[in-house]
Amino acid sequence: CEMRSNRAPGPDNIPVEFYQHCWDVVSVDLFSLFEWFYEGKLDVQRLNYGIIMLLPKSTDAKKIQQYRPICLLRCPYKLITKVMDLRAGKFANKMFSIQQNAFIKGRHIVDGILSLHEVLHYTHVKKQARVVLKIDFEKAYDKVNWEFLLDCHVKRGFNSKW
Repeated sequence: CEMRSNRAPGPDNIPVEFYQHCWDVVSVDLFSLFEWFYEGKLDVQRLNYGIIMLLPKSTDAKKIQQYRPICLLRCPYKLITKVMDLRAGKFANKMFSIQQNAFIKGRHIVDGILSLHEVLHYTHVKKQARVVLKIDFEKAYDKVNWEFLLDCHVKRGFNSKW
């Protein structure tokens, strides 16, 4: 998979260019890392951390609003997530409802807001009665039946190692 060059390195201070330039040397270790990840033997906690930095939006930044935060992640972690994204992306449009807007390539989180606005505008113009229900899904993942979710993955063609 492609990784963009000329980016800030992660906490280990090793940039993408190192992996690209030394591919013949590091590829064997990276493939081993992927195998360990695939087999569930990789301690992801060692890779899954970053350093949050504030970058100035202009040269004379003085207020916090004039900075933007970025998270510096290690290259192997970026590679694993990139490969997972590429693999899952092939199935995303078939697996998720068209109402799922966030985190799917070609869809945008604001699409849901725009759809709601259009429905409200339409019912207002047509003078139709309407009910709006807002549900807070914060931390919904804490309440997920993981066994059911894993069964759904298997039925969709993702084996248990996925």
